[in-house]
Amino acid sequence: MPRTHNTRFFSFPLRPLYGLILGLALLGMSLSGCRGQAAPAWPGLALQAERLYVVAGAQVVALNPDTGASLWHFAPEGKTFFTTPPALLQTAKDNALLVVGDQQGNLYALDPNTGKPRWQYENNGYPFIARVAYAQGLLLAPSSSGTLYALDAQGQVRWTFTATAPLWAEAVVHEGTAYLVSMDRHLYALDVGTGRLLWKENLDAAMAHGPLLHQGRLYIGTYGRGVKAFDLATRKVLWTALENAWVWHTPQMGEDTLYVGTSQGTVAALDPETGQVRWSREMGAAVIARPGWDPQRKTLYVATEDGGLWALQAQDGRVQWSRQEEAWDKKLYTEPLTNGSLLFLALHTGAEPAVLALDPDTGQVLWAFPAEE
Repeated sequence: MPRTHNTRFFSFPLRPLYGLILGLALLGMSLSGCRGQAAPAWPGLALQAERLYVVAGAQVVALNPDTGASLWHFAPEGKTFFTTPPALLQTAKDNALLVVGDQQGNLYALDPNTGKPRWQYENNGYPFIARVAYAQGLLLAPSSSGTLYALDAQGQVRWTFTATAPLWAEAVVHEGTAYLVSMDRHLYALDVGTGRLLWKENLDAAMAHGPLLHQGRLYIGTYGRGVKAFDLATRKVLWTALENAWVWHTPQMGEDTLYVGTSQGTVAALDPETGQVRWSREMGAAVIARPGWDPQRKTLYVATEDGGLWALQAQDGRVQWSRQEEAWDKKLYTEPLTNGSLLFLALHTGAEPAVLALDPDTGQVLWAFPAEE
């Protein structure tokens, strides 16, 4: 079976800490390097005013966020398994695309209003894992083969760039430069227009989720090396916090605080200037999903691996409400999203999308998709 990367980036020990983590397909597919290997993935959500987009298993579904009613669904012919979160991209003033990728190495660009495909692109058979980004007329699609594909809005490849290990993280763009982190421990800076490598830095940590770009800095969660703040002007790591933590998500930014959950079962609020811990709370189980941020309520929504959901005050981490559901155990791996009126959860159930809408003030479930019979 062909390989496109080495696996030296796992020089630190993998811990048997979490029942989910090491059994997850994202690790399995990379370490095997096999084309076409089955790859279970966490569900993905994207939210706009009129629609909630859900990607899970072999389906993409658009829901009415107020009622949970299905507006359309897309399931391509033949066997497939979607592996990227949905990306809602405004490619022109009057044109938008909903872009998703699958385990077979296909990208699908859908009409977000109808779910009908606009075009399909197939790479060399390696899964797309990360959400697709858009900048300067180009879709930036990282592949688990280690290649970043830059496509135009019609699905034509304009350039590619290849790292030395899988790309599982979304690219972020700032002032004409795309920043890309890899499982090969490097941060790459690329010219968006051409794909030319401008520079790279070894951050001494494998990284599987995209950086958070904020005020000229990248905040990066790593495997076993905590959170790093990287200054783009000086190309230096300014600080490292939670030094031994495993972080499986992009850090979350509130009003003036950085929030991070760890696989060791903590949530921490960090000073973005210094990395100092402002408060930390033990959650009792691994926090894999990115904490959700509610600017209206100044509340952090934290999902834990054992089926817990917590609403925490952003200022000090105090619990506003919580609930623990056995049916959610080993299923909460996707960032909770809110539109101000409702809080949305995606459950990792396999082939079928499962979404819940909750009251953000109480945690009460208001609707479920599919609806319970």
